[in-house]
Amino acid sequence: MFLAVVALLALIVIFIGVKSLLPTAQEKEFCVKLNELAEKRLIKSVYDEAGEKIDFYSLDKGFSKRVVFSLSEDESKPAEIYSAKLKVNRAGVIRKVKGIVNLSKTPDAEEGVYDVQNGWVAFATSMGANFQSVTTVRTSGSYKKLFVFKPSVKKLQLAWEPKGFKLAINYTLKDLKKEIFIDPIKGSTSAAAEELKYSPEVKGEESWIATCVNFGRGILGAEFVGNTEAVFFSIKDWFDSLSYSLGRFFSGNKKDFKEGAGTSALKNIEPVIKNDVLKGEGIWTTEGLPLGDEKNHPLLARTIYRPDPERPYALVDLLYIDADQVEFLPVGGTIHPISTTGIKGKGIIPPDDDARVRALLAFSGGFQAVHGSYGMMIDGDVLLPAIKDIETLAMYADGSINIGVWGDDIKETTSLVSYRQNLKPLIRRGLFNDKNRYWGLSADKNKSIYVWRTGFGITKNKKAVFAIGNSVSAYTLAKAMLAAGVEEAMHLDMNLINVACEVYTPEKDEKGAYKRAKTGEILIKASHLNDRLYGVPGRYIKPHTRDFIYVSKRKK
Repeated sequence: MFLAVVALLALIVIFIGVKSLLPTAQEKEFCVKLNELAEKRLIKSVYDEAGEKIDFYSLDKGFSKRVVFSLSEDESKPAEIYSAKLKVNRAGVIRKVKGIVNLSKTPDAEEGVYDVQNGWVAFATSMGANFQSVTTVRTSGSYKKLFVFKPSVKKLQLAWEPKGFKLAINYTLKDLKKEIFIDPIKGSTSAAAEELKYSPEVKGEESWIATCVNFGRGILGAEFVGNTEAVFFSIKDWFDSLSYSLGRFFSGNKKDFKEGAGTSALKNIEPVIKNDVLKGEGIWTTEGLPLGDEKNHPLLARTIYRPDPERPYALVDLLYIDADQVEFLPVGGTIHPISTTGIKGKGIIPPDDDARVRALLAFSGGFQAVHGSYGMMIDGDVLLPAIKDIETLAMYADGSINIGVWGDDIKETTSLVSYRQNLKPLIRRGLFNDKNRYWGLSADKNKSIYVWRTGFGITKNKKAVFAIGNSVSAYTLAKAMLAAGVEEAMHLDMNLINVACEVYTPEKDEKGAYKRAKTGEILIKASHLNDRLYGVPGRYIKPHTRDFIYVSKRKK
């Protein structure tokens, strides 16, 4: 019996070993693809792990070993860098591919400059003529380190040093030639270079529900998950209707709404449900919000508004923001939106004193890249390139903002420092965009989904309005924003677990000094804009997986 068990185990081990030697379906497909690209001469260069260049198109003998190569799927697309074990015959035909690793994973950026030595690869990532970063990685894909340039540089060269384990980087910054060495293990540089910094990968937090949804999307597909969510949202909308009719609950909350002290600086909004006006509905108030320096020009103000007479339980919070007194600062999540250029977000409001003291509030960003690779640039670093005809929130060097269509209202300029795109315009020149049907995925593309949604817009005089509401469609969300005087707006995110708006206040002790965490940063108290929102407030004062925009008092 014992010998039989041993023999069975041996057979299993042999089977697994033999199976590992056989190419998978993905490897077979990639082998065919590589041969097709080789015929078109789209495999740009090939190196072995030692760093010796292989003349792939003039082989006098075949080989079977792991190599690093650069390729483009067609001449119009940027090159990507791969490593794989290739078995190639004398004629240059690839017979077998094993262990494929995409080392760069930057479909919208170029890796035309790279070097290989002793099992290590270094490559520079560029957007146009500007190099954004340098990456070092083992040919297996392990020990990956990202070094980011700020500002971006030109005329860059890379070379592994023959003596010692370091990478030499030669580049030009503002017509000044510079050289620096980096250690790919420690993530350190040989000299203090303000323009080149190691960017460690940050692990962000996410709700368990969002994690499950993303996992399901990867297994079952985006459309299946979207249709399932649409069914759930329909049931939730019905439940909210029932809760309101039985006990006047607003999305699970029965708290009375208080008017607060109104502000005469803003024109109040006339409610549409006139026979049952809520306390404070349509009345702008600064109560409970950080105050500005000018009494007659409120920094922030808020009100509530119900845009849908058929759904009196659909409640939208409107937040007025004086764009002349603040800055809008986008932050990429640690995962979303998934970068196509190699640059990743930190997912957190910067922990330095200046950022924490001036931070006023933060709200959730737009859709994930899986729903559309909408562009995002943060302080000159491109995470995803901008897409033409998509609504764009643009932020400029002087602190001003604009919202409009990329390529029409918003264009690439030297003063443009950041942008975030999402979908087609929600409101365009004072009108709801009824031509767009993609306000969230559902089985019936023409059927509205009533769910939590957020939007951001500007008025005629360039003041900003943020909106967040439950049980609203894109149309009723836009209706609430139009009532607040918005002329141009973009739809942001949707679904209760994704949307957010937090208000911040620095914490002080009895003597008026700022309280600090053990790690040294100033503590700030976070609170939801309304108590109907999901989760514990404070998601953006620690690393988060999704992008957001935080609003900060302008420096005087």
